[in-house]
Amino acid sequence: MSTDYSEDTLVEQPAIALFSQPGYDTANCQAESGAHLKQLLGEDHRFIFTLIQKFGTKPGEKYPMLSDRSDIIVMTDEAHRSQYDTLALNMRNALPNAAFIGFTGTPLMAGEEKTKEVFGDYVSIYNFQQSIEDEFCLERGVDLQKVIDASPEKFQKVWEETNAAYLLVDANVREAVDDAVEELIINDELKKKFISLANQVIRLYKAILPDASANAFAPIKTCLAVLADKIRTFTEEANIDDIIDQVGELLDESIATKGYVIHATEETSLLDLSQVDFDALKSHFDKGRKRTEAEKLKRAVGDKLTRMVTLNKTRTDLLEKFKKLIDEYNKGLDVDSFFAKLTDFVKELSAEQQRGVSEQLSDEELTLFDILTKPEFDITAGEKKQVKKVARMLLQTLKEAKLVLDWRKRQRTRADVYTTVKTILDELPRAYTPELYQQKCDTVYQHVYDSYQGEGRSIYATSG
Repeated sequence: MSTDYSEDTLVEQPAIALFSQPGYDTANCQAESGAHLKQLLGEDHRFIFTLIQKFGTKPGEKYPMLSDRSDIIVMTDEAHRSQYDTLALNMRNALPNAAFIGFTGTPLMAGEEKTKEVFGDYVSIYNFQQSIEDEFCLERGVDLQKVIDASPEKFQKVWEETNAAYLLVDANVREAVDDAVEELIINDELKKKFISLANQVIRLYKAILPDASANAFAPIKTCLAVLADKIRTFTEEANIDDIIDQVGELLDESIATKGYVIHATEETSLLDLSQVDFDALKSHFDKGRKRTEAEKLKRAVGDKLTRMVTLNKTRTDLLEKFKKLIDEYNKGLDVDSFFAKLTDFVKELSAEQQRGVSEQLSDEELTLFDILTKPEFDITAGEKKQVKKVARMLLQTLKEAKLVLDWRKRQRTRADVYTTVKTILDELPRAYTPELYQQKCDTVYQHVYDSYQGEGRSIYATSG
């Protein structure tokens, strides 16, 4: 069982996310109230997450024993803040034979030894100095002190203001930070490891506040935070299981001419793969920080591919290919080979992006055509021409008369759309067997349901 002191329910989410891995069932295990907590503790759950306040009682009331099992482990975060009073007693009354483990930074400070009395002797100690002396960065050629020395006052300013990396406007600092990042993004595992270690340092730093000794560690803490922020922009990968339900971030500048800058606030001007100057792209790669440039291109391609798959789900094979390429890189493919393969993949995406033009179909029509013809089966050129005609006719009929406001919310309008799909698809060539025809009717209807809200609103309305 995991507990925390805070009233903010968001505190529980990181713990739940930590255990939300394959093989761990964390569904319906977060206590929503004191009564719900008692119910959960009376049942058989592998994990339970709660705030300690849910062990509350009325004045003078004794909290009842809920389980006398000895195989319960209570893991308490911020153990120094809430584990010495009534709520802690109530928790121990409820679970008298449980084992208790506390996580905290402040019991290592003078005057905060109470936690040790409550939880027993330390199992493991990882103090702030140890975190700074950790050799993770040095083993990868990164001297954090050198980064800080590029302009110590800049990191001090960031610490005093908002800890935001964008405040680092000094050219020397940017260069030092970018050089450090280049050595820390060898693969996704190392990126995640660095972010995890940086988070530990930041957490330890916050734990010793407001002790004046924290001032000495402010620059190094902020340096790590800035590096982690930069690296974090390269850690988001396309998730094949979730991608269909998500709309990827849109890119606002061509990667060929602007260094593929991504502005999170912009939602216009999709990356036009046909305009990429591959010679200029390769030259920029050869002259710059190669891992950083490869990560930027990977992120840009991932965002573009996300959008392309959202518009046309039959493109998931491209998503699989992209993920396989990333896996190769993470397993040791050198950065030059990765960039070359990534560039070839961009060319493949460009060809796919232009396919609608060669087929004389809009994005919407192409999606319907692909749904009706993939996976590929034996069909003549003349029959393909007939399928295009049917796709255009269906889309026109639906948009002109059937996809009314909130059509998905009413059974009558949903049935009307499905009937229209079946009626028009009945014009498909004889190559479509009754079984294949029914399958296509169902798939096309699901696509229409997922993609069109009605009254002209759809996922294609902003895809230009």
